[in-house]
Amino acid sequence: MEKKVSSFTLVELVMVIALVSVFLFFLVRLNVTAGDENHRIKTAVLLLTSSFDSVRGQAIADNTYVKIFIDTSSDLKFRRLAIMKKTRNTWKTEHEIVLPERTFILSRSDFSAYLDNADLSAYVYVEEEVILQGESIGGYGFIFDPEGHLSNAKVAILGIGYGTKVGDDIKIKKDINICGLLITAMGSGVILESKSAIKEAI
Repeated sequence: MEKKVSSFTLVELVMVIALVSVFLFFLVRLNVTAGDENHRIKTAVLLLTSSFDSVRGQAIADNTYVKIFIDTSSDLKFRRLAIMKKTRNTWKTEHEIVLPERTFILSRSDFSAYLDNADLSAYVYVEEEVILQGESIGGYGFIFDPEGHLSNAKVAILGIGYGTKVGDDIKIKKDINICGLLITAMGSGVILESKSAIKEAI
């Protein structure tokens, strides 16, 4: 009696190779996407940090008040920054900066929720309205005095995350690391690269 040998047919072998290829394709794609998301967040943090540093330096160099304004109400909300300089009691926009696609500065409520409902009341978010490109826009304003100190807040902390904008709502992906930026009363910026680092700072 002959013993039957179990083996793959050519069709079965091709099917296995195809399935493994599809699996590897999606695995690689997921890793690239995750890497891209983290890279964008880090880029946004560096851009935000350099913007605050630039505003502080400009205030000292020009011996005047300079403000960084974070748009929270237009189509570019939580992504657009405006650098504004005070001249003869009037604020004039020097230039605008937009964070990388799908990166957002978190609202105070979203940031608090991400930090397990941490109390952020010690960190003042000064709300105001300014005119940008002929339109009245609401947002947060952080002002540096001629000595380079924050003049309208004792200390500021901002969270930067990755997400999507659906209508007027911004959905931040909670499973991706959110970075933070702490601005001291003296005006210096400290980058916080993890949730634990942010929680320790507050």
